Amino acid sequence: MKFKGLSKKMPILSLLLVAAAFSVNALAKEITIKHNPDITIQPRSLSNRVCLYDGKDYSLGSILVVENIVLECKAENDFESNGRLKWHKVEKKAP
Repeated sequence: MKFKGLSKKMPILSLLLVAAAFSVNALAKEITIKHNPDITIQPRSLSNRVCLYDGKDYSLGSILVVENIVLECKAENDFESNGRLKWHKVEKKAP
């Protein structure tokens, strides 16, 4: 048989094969590129204080009726004169 001496060399060949497989991974280089994308935000005019609804700007004092709920655009905090605005629910007054 042609492979008579192969059985004695099999453990050595197996060891060489495993070593070769690990050496390929050891030679591989990992390259990491750090890239921070530029993000440009086009803010609305910073002096504009608005309430937003459905993609539209509403000024201070605006009133909307949404599904029978009355909303008024008012200051987020009543102690600020130049703070953010937000929608406040208007309670219906009893007759």
